[in-house]
Amino acid sequence: MLQDIHLQIEMVCARVGLDRQLARELADISIAALGNGFFENPRFKKNPVTHEQALAHPLLKGIADALPEVGTGELIELGLYLRTFAADPAIAEILATLRSDREYESTFFHLAMAYRLGRAGCNPTLEPKTDRGKSDILFTFEDRTYVAECYRVHASLFEHLGKFESLLARRLNHATPPGRKYRFRIHINTPLSYDGMRRMLRRADDLVALFHSREDFAVIQLRHGQHLLGVEDITDVDPDPDFDRPDLPARPLREDEADLVVCSTSVDADNIFSLPDTSAYQTRGSRALVLRGYERAWPKSPYEVLAGKIGYKLKQIKISGSNYGRLLFVEFPWLEVDDRGALWKYKRMRADFMRNFPEVGGILLAERRPLKRHFGYRGAVLPGSEAVEIPKSLIDRLSEVEAQGLF
Repeated sequence: MLQDIHLQIEMVCARVGLDRQLARELADISIAALGNGFFENPRFKKNPVTHEQALAHPLLKGIADALPEVGTGELIELGLYLRTFAADPAIAEILATLRSDREYESTFFHLAMAYRLGRAGCNPTLEPKTDRGKSDILFTFEDRTYVAECYRVHASLFEHLGKFESLLARRLNHATPPGRKYRFRIHINTPLSYDGMRRMLRRADDLVALFHSREDFAVIQLRHGQHLLGVEDITDVDPDPDFDRPDLPARPLREDEADLVVCSTSVDADNIFSLPDTSAYQTRGSRALVLRGYERAWPKSPYEVLAGKIGYKLKQIKISGSNYGRLLFVEFPWLEVDDRGALWKYKRMRADFMRNFPEVGGILLAERRPLKRHFGYRGAVLPGSEAVEIPKSLIDRLSEVEAQGLF
């Protein structure tokens, strides 16, 4: 993997304009800090759906993924953070958590926030002692000291079905022969267990094999319990049944058609961190339409889950007898904000927060997203009560840092 990383560094630099020498130095810092064995002898774990062995660590999965430059870009970014905090007394503990499959992403977020506070002139230190043991960051701003906890909301089990649907759709799309265009329809009529997902994947393989064994079939369907899988060849079908024009986004689908569309497309992106945009599609190949024939049982709103965690996390930043400001940074991938960046829908959440934790200055919600030359954070603030509210000047300073970029 190390040899691949050095090749990918060149790709990253060429595509997003990073200085090659700096990128190599920062990647080498990460590699040295985590150890060659971390990369050369990685740990694998079984995917709960496919039962295939996959890399266990998020960083290594990113490096080996379909867009390896993204993972390598994160390796370079991590090197920047490790270089910045190399002399911090807590760095050995930080490195241990970075090597952990489960703790890596939270620790990376912890370092990302501390680095931005440093760039904002706040002189952060890591792992300060508190009444409950340790928090994540201690920093100063405008002659006041603050203690902050960083928390990353982990994906919960209910999201596996959505990931499975995308996995199934892409697996079917990849079974399309060169030069052909298939349209798959997948009706999932009852909730699936992990075993049910594995059985569905095997049935999908049967569908493709049967379809390819009979040249006289233009359309075929297979039942799998209460579920239905179908495929049709739409190579020469005009107009396309799902898209009115290839240069425009997909037309809205009726409720009886699908509520998830996964397409095989060719995309022109400005750089490796660009997210696919429907307006950038140049070709529309095979696709899978997934229809759920049952009311999906969602768990609590992610905001309710977060609200339930706030109390526990805020206890981590209590220091008795001190007049420290107290903050919570949360990486939260479900942000819904208005044009001004305000969480206008969640007045009740803020009211509950202010009532239950009147001594806390605010919660900064951050969503990691691709920017021009790196991944950055888009966010919103749940300010505390007026007496202890996080200074707007600090938020403005952090916004300026984000806009300036990392490199």
